[in-house]
Amino acid sequence: MKKVLIGLLVIVIFFIGVTIFDKATNFKSYAYINDVYTENNNIIISIDGGNGDSKYHHYELNEIGNGIYELQLYASIISGKFFPVEIEFNNESNHIKEIRQKPNNGDETGREYEVIYPSE
Repeated sequence: MKKVLIGLLVIVIFFIGVTIFDKATNFKSYAYINDVYTENNNIIISIDGGNGDSKYHHYELNEIGNGIYELQLYASIISGKFFPVEIEFNNESNHIKEIRQKPNNGDETGREYEVIYPSE
Protein backbone atom coordinates (compact mmCIF):
# COMPACT_ATOMS: atom_id res chain seq x y z
CA MET A 1 0.00 0.00 0.00
CA LYS A 2 2.86 2.34 0.83
CA LYS A 3 4.47 1.75 -2.59
CA VAL A 4 1.17 2.56 -4.34
CA LEU A 5 0.87 5.87 -2.45
CA ILE A 6 4.48 6.76 -3.26
CA GLY A 7 3.85 5.89 -6.92
CA LEU A 8 0.76 8.09 -7.02
CA LEU A 9 2.65 10.92 -5.33
CA VAL A 10 5.46 10.67 -7.90
CA ILE A 11 2.92 10.79 -10.76
CA VAL A 12 1.16 13.83 -9.26
CA ILE A 13 4.48 15.63 -8.73
CA PHE A 14 5.51 14.80 -12.31
CA PHE A 15 2.33 16.31 -13.78
CA ILE A 16 2.63 19.40 -11.59
CA GLY A 17 6.23 19.78 -12.76
CA VAL A 18 5.25 19.46 -16.43
CA THR A 19 2.48 22.05 -15.94
CA ILE A 20 4.86 24.51 -14.26
CA PHE A 21 7.49 23.92 -16.96
CA ASP A 22 4.86 24.49 -19.67
CA LYS A 23 3.75 27.78 -18.14
CA ALA A 24 7.36 28.88 -17.70
CA THR A 25 8.21 28.10 -21.33
CA ASN A 26 5.24 29.94 -22.89
CA PHE A 27 6.68 32.70 -25.01
CA LYS A 28 5.42 35.63 -27.02
CA SER A 29 5.19 34.76 -30.65
CA TYR A 30 4.53 36.61 -33.86
CA ALA A 31 1.51 35.22 -35.70
CA TYR A 32 1.70 34.53 -39.42
CA ILE A 33 -1.73 35.83 -40.37
CA ASN A 34 -3.27 34.08 -43.35
CA ASP A 35 -6.62 35.88 -43.46
CA VAL A 36 -8.76 38.28 -41.44
CA TYR A 37 -12.46 38.44 -42.15
CA THR A 38 -15.79 39.22 -40.50
CA GLU A 39 -18.71 36.85 -40.27
CA ASN A 40 -21.94 37.29 -38.25
CA ASN A 41 -20.51 40.25 -36.29
CA ASN A 42 -17.36 38.25 -35.45
CA ILE A 43 -13.80 39.06 -36.41
CA ILE A 44 -11.99 35.88 -37.40
CA ILE A 45 -8.21 35.79 -37.66
CA SER A 46 -6.81 32.75 -39.44
CA ILE A 47 -3.22 32.04 -38.37
CA ASP A 48 -0.97 29.75 -40.38
CA GLY A 49 1.76 29.47 -37.80
CA GLY A 50 3.95 30.98 -35.13
CA ASN A 51 7.67 30.89 -34.52
CA GLY A 52 9.47 27.68 -35.37
CA ASP A 53 8.01 24.36 -34.28
CA SER A 54 5.88 25.83 -31.53
CA LYS A 55 2.20 25.23 -30.83
CA TYR A 56 -0.51 27.84 -30.28
CA HIS A 57 -1.07 28.18 -26.53
CA HIS A 58 -3.20 31.30 -26.00
CA TYR A 59 -3.54 34.98 -26.87
CA GLU A 60 -4.08 38.27 -25.10
CA LEU A 61 -6.19 41.06 -26.56
CA ASN A 62 -5.43 44.27 -24.68
CA GLU A 63 -7.14 47.60 -25.24
CA ILE A 64 -4.47 50.23 -25.82
CA GLY A 65 -6.77 53.03 -26.96
CA ASN A 66 -10.42 53.78 -27.63
CA GLY A 67 -11.45 50.82 -29.78
CA ILE A 68 -7.81 49.96 -30.54
CA TYR A 69 -6.61 46.57 -29.35
CA GLU A 70 -3.28 44.83 -29.37
CA LEU A 71 -3.09 41.11 -30.09
CA GLN A 72 -0.28 39.12 -28.52
CA LEU A 73 0.02 35.46 -29.41
CA TYR A 74 1.67 33.00 -27.03
CA ALA A 75 3.18 29.70 -28.05
CA SER A 76 4.56 26.69 -26.25
CA ILE A 77 6.87 23.85 -27.10
CA ILE A 78 4.94 21.38 -24.94
CA SER A 79 1.20 21.99 -25.08
CA GLY A 80 -1.35 23.72 -27.23
CA LYS A 81 -2.97 23.36 -30.62
CA PHE A 82 -1.02 22.71 -33.76
CA PHE A 83 -1.20 25.46 -36.37
CA PRO A 84 -3.21 26.55 -38.29
CA VAL A 85 -5.71 28.01 -35.82
CA GLU A 86 -8.52 30.55 -35.97
CA ILE A 87 -9.10 33.17 -33.29
CA GLU A 88 -12.60 34.59 -33.15
CA PHE A 89 -13.64 37.85 -31.48
CA ASN A 90 -17.25 38.90 -30.95
CA ASN A 91 -17.64 42.42 -32.31
CA GLU A 92 -21.44 42.69 -32.23
CA SER A 93 -21.28 46.11 -30.58
CA ASN A 94 -18.54 47.27 -33.01
CA HIS A 95 -16.31 48.11 -30.05
CA ILE A 96 -13.22 46.81 -31.88
CA LYS A 97 -12.15 49.45 -34.41
CA GLU A 98 -8.60 48.22 -34.94
CA ILE A 99 -6.42 45.29 -33.91
CA ARG A 100 -2.66 45.71 -33.92
CA GLN A 101 0.08 43.19 -33.43
CA LYS A 102 3.57 43.83 -32.13
CA PRO A 103 6.40 42.32 -34.13
CA ASN A 104 8.81 39.86 -32.53
CA ASN A 105 11.66 41.15 -30.40
CA GLY A 106 14.08 40.11 -33.14
CA ASP A 107 12.12 41.84 -35.92
CA GLU A 108 14.54 44.11 -37.76
CA THR A 109 11.97 46.02 -39.81
CA GLY A 110 11.76 48.75 -37.19
CA ARG A 111 7.97 48.68 -37.16
CA GLU A 112 6.31 49.41 -33.83
CA TYR A 113 3.21 47.42 -34.79
CA GLU A 114 1.25 45.96 -37.68
CA VAL A 115 -2.50 46.61 -38.20
CA ILE A 116 -4.20 43.27 -38.80
CA TYR A 117 -7.81 44.47 -38.56
CA PRO A 118 -9.34 46.01 -40.53
CA SER A 119 -7.50 44.20 -43.26
CA GLU A 120 -6.14 46.32 -46.06
